[in-house]
Amino acid sequence: MKALVFFFVLVLSALPVQAQQWEPVDGPYGGTSVGAMATMADGAVLAGTLGGIFRRNEVEDEWEPYGEGLVVTDTRALVTTADGTTWAALFGDGIRKRKPGEDTWARTGLSGTFSTSLAVDATTGTLFAGTVGGLLRSTDGGDNWTETARFDTLDLGTQALAHNGDFLFAGTAQGIYRSDDQGDSWELIGFGMTNFNVTALIARPGGLAFAGTSTLTAGCNLFRTRNNGNLWNCVEPNAVDPLEVRALAFAPDGRVFAGGFRTTNASTDEGSSWVTNVVAPTRVNAFAFTETAVWGGTAGRGVVAQQGGVWAEANTGLLSTITALRIAADGTVFIGTDGGVYRSSDRGATWDLINTGLDNLSVRTLAFDGDTTLYAGTFGGVFRRDPLTDEWTLLGPPSTPGIRDLAVGAEGRVYAGFFEGIFEYTPSSGTWVRRVLTGPDEATRDVISVALGPDGTLYAGAFFDTFRLEADGTTWTQLSYRANDRDNIFSGQDLFVEADGTLCAGTRFWSVLCSTDQGATWTRLVGGLSGLEDMRALVRQPDGPLCAGTFGSGVLCYDEAAETWRPVNEGLANLRAVALGFDADGRAYAGTFGGGLYRHNALSIAAEPLPALPQQLTLHGAYPNPFNPTTTLRFTLPEAAQVHLAVFDLLGRRVVTQGPRPAAAGTGVWHLDASGLASGSYFYRLTAQTPTARWHATGSLILAK
Repeated sequence: MKALVFFFVLVLSALPVQAQQWEPVDGPYGGTSVGAMATMADGAVLAGTLGGIFRRNEVEDEWEPYGEGLVVTDTRALVTTADGTTWAALFGDGIRKRKPGEDTWARTGLSGTFSTSLAVDATTGTLFAGTVGGLLRSTDGGDNWTETARFDTLDLGTQALAHNGDFLFAGTAQGIYRSDDQGDSWELIGFGMTNFNVTALIARPGGLAFAGTSTLTAGCNLFRTRNNGNLWNCVEPNAVDPLEVRALAFAPDGRVFAGGFRTTNASTDEGSSWVTNVVAPTRVNAFAFTETAVWGGTAGRGVVAQQGGVWAEANTGLLSTITALRIAADGTVFIGTDGGVYRSSDRGATWDLINTGLDNLSVRTLAFDGDTTLYAGTFGGVFRRDPLTDEWTLLGPPSTPGIRDLAVGAEGRVYAGFFEGIFEYTPSSGTWVRRVLTGPDEATRDVISVALGPDGTLYAGAFFDTFRLEADGTTWTQLSYRANDRDNIFSGQDLFVEADGTLCAGTRFWSVLCSTDQGATWTRLVGGLSGLEDMRALVRQPDGPLCAGTFGSGVLCYDEAAETWRPVNEGLANLRAVALGFDADGRAYAGTFGGGLYRHNALSIAAEPLPALPQQLTLHGAYPNPFNPTTTLRFTLPEAAQVHLAVFDLLGRRVVTQGPRPAAAGTGVWHLDASGLASGSYFYRLTAQTPTARWHATGSLILAK
């Protein structure tokens, strides 16, 4: 018997031990916005989303991540040039390029800008990039860029671009501009147009061009010219819904495609007549074409494809952009996306899309009333789900403003944060009360986080500060880290109230603050943080630590004994964890921005050990870089030291000297304000001094004003 027991122990010890880590959940797919599409030189289709770029694998009939090397993932335009290079316009990081056979997107000379559109002169290879500030041109393959236009400041930059070999067209919020000299000079064209917020442009040699517009007022939203813009005519299809044209494209077979609200519109006679198809309950943003299909990118429902004359969603592998996460008492997982609400009753193995009655698919927040009734805050008001029929009903508020966060209190009262404060809904009367939140500067506050204390105290976090409204009170009190100190106000990006009434606030770059006296005094939980953490979700693990989902730093859990935040990121490939939740068993789920949903394979998540300290001063770069005019330098020290900063120009002249400042062992940050410097390249040197040692480390900076 002893031998048998011994053999059994040997067998168990030989079995592989599964590491405690995050694992991606299979689906849901498609709950994301596709802002750009393109066909590569090899015929593969690309989809640019809020969460990055995906490539269509026709053999496997699914999308695969294709965004290696991207830091900013919000993709607004994709273009392939004659040499096979694909160019991506990123809203926040300029223009990136990827040549055939390369395994990553490379930087160009245009970085750090909010790029919106792309065009190429097929004859000369000249590239044009539209931004929120104007238009830039590159004649050397993207290495260097020259600003060619800012247009009028009311135009809000360039929204669409097109080049037909003779003319460059730029669409703005105030109309269309045309240039016949590669952007050196411009003229405003638009005779015959009735709407001028131009959101899409295409042009062909010979003078044929189309312009799509977007407006909240009635009128035509699709125009055609046959003479390079001298005269425009309305060629809008007789669509039932407002067209709001965001996408235009010429198909290889000569057809013209226009994307509207819910519809695609195709014309074989240059826009004189159209065939309209309803393809998705949302807007169509982009088109791409292959030999066998027409592909459309939508706002929230991923990609739709027309094959054999029939439109259908084609989203397998296209990860959802998750905006909200709630878990019911029975373990059912609900997630909010840009394409509505998904539900899983088997821990993420399969998903149902539950959008019946949900007229606005841009879900920003979810909240429970008890265990079964679910509420959704969207860009178009608050909806309530009937657990028996699975249908949503619009509750309001009046004018259905965009809702950023929800809290549900006693008797089903709903508190909804919006751009001027909070709306309160009372079920018994079915009425909404508007609670405008005005700060000491007499400006209203855009509320992004709402929480309720057990005593009915209401808390509201805005973009710049945080407030408290006592139960049955009428006056908001502004909260600060140090009492009555306006210099220490903070933005509560996510507010979380513990069962005992303790209030915790997740902030951006200010750590987590917790208060046991309704925000009168605070304890700052800063141990183990670098100062760069962007806290997006706070929740406590059942019978465990307080944990935070962050945008860029993954999931962190607080070790109360060591007073230190520790990462819990093993297996978490996407560190933009914007939603976090635990089921009743303690299993963790993390919703990521553009990376889908992850589930932890253990019933309790264990913090990972902190990395060993280096033996000397170590730099971790500057972010952002390029920057204007502030950036943050990150470094690690083996022990406490006095730190100095010096910045030098390319001639070696010292242009900035700061310090000394005390810094503790571990990771530290230095915030640099370069308002007094001119645009250009610089070097910086950090010096750390202890009683027994002195270290130096040097890095580079680009100031782009």
